[in-house]
Amino acid sequence: MSNALLEKVAAVLEAAADEYDARAADYARKESEARNSLVSPVLDKVALATGLDEDEIKEKLSAADLSVVEILSKLASEESAHEFGGPDSVKTAGIENKEGRASAADERFLNWLSK
Repeated sequence: MSNALLEKVAAVLEAAADEYDARAADYARKESEARNSLVSPVLDKVALATGLDEDEIKEKLSAADLSVVEILSKLASEESAHEFGGPDSVKTAGIENKEGRASAADERFLNWLSK
């Protein structure tokens, strides 16, 4: 084989490696931008819920799986605090006072016994 042919093959391989590196860097940049766009709105809410520093949270979320960051972003974007474990505004029991709850519980128990 001639020296010129080997130099051409080496040049083609170097060009392919440069192209691969450029695409990999572009992909990493786009992924980082997407992750940062998901993390930034979540930072203050997660910091409030956990008591951790925002820089610490950002560091942890940057190492987390992208699906986890997406779930946190979805939860933080909703206005209700219910998704983070806060109380729900919907009342499940129709009885407001203590005596009413006690008598309703007694009634349910007696109905259950009589079945």
